[in-house]
Amino acid sequence: MKKIFSATLLGLMACACTNENKPALQGEISGLNNDTLLVSVVDMTNFKRVGTDTVVTINGKFEHNLSDTVVLRLSISELGARPLSMTSFYLLPGDKITVKGDISDLKYSGTAIYDKLNEAVEIAEIENGIKALQEEMITLYRADAEGNMNKVDSIGNIIEDKANALYDKKAEFIKANSDELASGIMYLEMSAEKAEGLFELFGEKVKNSPLYDVMSRTKENYDESLARKRAAEKIKPGAEAPAFTLKDLDGKEVSLSSFKGKYVLLDFWGTWCGWCIKGMPDMKEAYQKYKNVMEIVGIDCGDTEERWREGVKEHELPWVNLYNSEEAKVDVMYGVLGYPTKILLDKDGKIVEVFVGESEEMYKKLAEILK
Repeated sequence: MKKIFSATLLGLMACACTNENKPALQGEISGLNNDTLLVSVVDMTNFKRVGTDTVVTINGKFEHNLSDTVVLRLSISELGARPLSMTSFYLLPGDKITVKGDISDLKYSGTAIYDKLNEAVEIAEIENGIKALQEEMITLYRADAEGNMNKVDSIGNIIEDKANALYDKKAEFIKANSDELASGIMYLEMSAEKAEGLFELFGEKVKNSPLYDVMSRTKENYDESLARKRAAEKIKPGAEAPAFTLKDLDGKEVSLSSFKGKYVLLDFWGTWCGWCIKGMPDMKEAYQKYKNVMEIVGIDCGDTEERWREGVKEHELPWVNLYNSEEAKVDVMYGVLGYPTKILLDKDGKIVEVFVGESEEMYKKLAEILK
């Protein structure tokens, strides 16, 4: 982590200064138990986490300079604290943001975006209500996860309802302010379902801003999420398995249709997925038992091709292994919402059952139909 000591700069805060030489982030925060803040930084332009800076405060006041070339998503917490929930805020190139308030309830101002967002009082009230419920839920979970599970689930349902109401209000705001950068920020914090159709409404001011590229990437994610969910509704027992063709370890194109006449277990996995790897020994045992009547087809997701090849070799996977490139998106086609997902197909290529996660139910099903 990067340590920022800003005592010298803070000594100058009382002096008059122009907006050009003001730091990107400054403010005064109360309710602190020590003099150090954590500023978490995500580069939204390149969709990557930058890291966490530590920033020293003097009497709650602080200043901090950040990159001026990309869109950043930031969150502030206190060093050593276990925050129940944190809100994120955004910094565009050239922006200077002021943060004030208690560490548990920070307010942002000083930019055209946040001056406009601060006018959306009703949206802020719903967000504050959700935050309070989240904090209550986390407190209950930390106190007694098992004993309070029913209460936690009940609060979770309330949060879901309020979140839907929040997204509806944000959609109304976006439609009424389609050429405001504040609407672009709201678009980044939607659900895929509620965001559908909004992207096309934005005007030239938004399109010509650095935020637009971030919004475009977000739209791609929303679209993919919707495609997965809609595909998942069709991936049901008795349905025809969608056709696909992917390359194997030798670079040969392999089509799903080539396995007709055998039961097929499609295994959507990745080397980054701990539960996928944990289940490999049981998978190998099942493969040895049923390989005369069933083929396992491993479909790697989320890895580079090099890492996929390394993973297959490292874990000594004996079945057919195929690489699902970003262009192929077979996992999206099959509505995969979690990893590992295993889909059992019959000899005619129809879906028998879908299994999400590691489950004994899959092995029971194999024993039942392949005995």
